[in-house]
This record gives sequence, C-alpha cells and structure tokens, in this order.
Amino acid sequence: MITKLIGWFLVAAGTLFVLKPVILKNRLHKKAYKKARKYLFAIGFVISSYLIGLGFRFHGFLPKLLMVIGIFGIIKIIFFLQGKTYEQLLEYI
Repeated sequence: MITKLIGWFLVAAGTLFVLKPVILKNRLHKKAYKKARKYLFAIGFVISSYLIGLGFRFHGFLPKLLMVIGIFGIIKIIFFLQGKTYEQLLEYI
C-alpha cells in the first residue's frame, strides 16, 4: 500500500517536472548552492586552521602574519555563520 502511494507520488512529481521543468531546475539549484556554500566555508576553515598551525611551527615575521590572517579568517567565518545575513541568504536562496 505504501509503495503504491510512493509510486503515484513519484509519477505525479515526474509529470509536474516534465510539464514545468523550471520548478525542478530551481529546486536543484537551491540545493546545490547550499551544498557548495557549506563546502566553501569548510575549506576556508581548514585553510585558516592551517595558517594558524604554520604560525606556531615556524619562527619569524611571515609565519606570525599568516597566523594572524588565519585567526581573522576563522573569526570572519564564525561571525558570518552566526549572523542574520547568513540566515537571510539561506531564506532567499
């Protein structure tokens, strides 16, 4: 019984997407954009952490400067994720 309901739903959704492919395109675009955004934040966090690690491993001015840049990068990512702007962007998307 449940499989028949799921089957009818998939047939109806497939028919809708054939008749109006813009709806499917918009839904897939939103999901892909959210995933890409999360991956970019993860990459930024990893790079910032690596820069901080370089500052602790080596001595000199340049590694300490890279460490400061990494700290600012992590702070920026944290504030952006907690901010209302991020929530508004996700709602808009």
